[in-house]
Amino acid sequence: MELKDNEKICPECGRLISYCNKHKANRAIKNNTTCKSCSRKGDKNPMFGKPGYFKDKKLSDDHRKKVSENHADVSGEKNPMFGRVSANKGKILSEEGRQKLSKALKGKKRSIEAIENNRQAQLKYHETHVSPKLGKKVSEEGKTKMRLAAIKRISECKFNGNQFYPSYNKKSISIIENYASINNFKINHAENGGEYFIKELGYWVDGYDTNNNIVIEFNEKHHKYMIEKDTQRRNNIINFLKCDFIIIDENLTITIIKYENK
Repeated sequence: MELKDNEKICPECGRLISYCNKHKANRAIKNNTTCKSCSRKGDKNPMFGKPGYFKDKKLSDDHRKKVSENHADVSGEKNPMFGRVSANKGKILSEEGRQKLSKALKGKKRSIEAIENNRQAQLKYHETHVSPKLGKKVSEEGKTKMRLAAIKRISECKFNGNQFYPSYNKKSISIIENYASINNFKINHAENGGEYFIKELGYWVDGYDTNNNIVIEFNEKHHKYMIEKDTQRRNNIINFLKCDFIIIDENLTITIIKYENK
């Protein structure tokens, strides 16, 4: 199978990896990166040694019903294994057997043809099976809970429970400080006390003047592709802090949004 410009093979499992463009693929080839699955195996997995999130949790009756309806074509007598007894039923693999199996499989890679066959089978399956979550949107409250859970997970897994901070654009610091100096603002930012963290929302802001209750955000060029997301984030921050919001674009265009219910 001939690889496309934006494809590479995982050096560990042999899985086909596709990238959005050839430049990212070339960089991945140069760095010899693995697929997402291999990069999270064993102790690399943030959940390594921890109980699963769904342990002891039960599906609701409504969820069970949807799962049952979605798999109706392969359940009961329609299941190819219906009425058959598994060859391994009741058998327990000895430690010696486990070690032999581990050694036999270690280092083996699936062929590109096998990977492609599996991919085609998955595509065919999803043509007739619709996910129960299709078309559903996560509420803002749900998004906030997910964001806070992700921050907590990263903090516990990578920073031993300590507070961490996101990366920031060093170019923005001088621009924010210059604007703050002209307008007599006292701004906390990444290099002055750290970016202000709104723990209830799970957001960090580029700059925040606590005395005047003013948030300053620096937007790089790529933010033109994130208008809807940025607007929702901005509204959440304004409504929670009841603050004024200042946006400084990379071309130094300044937008001031006042809190209307002051």
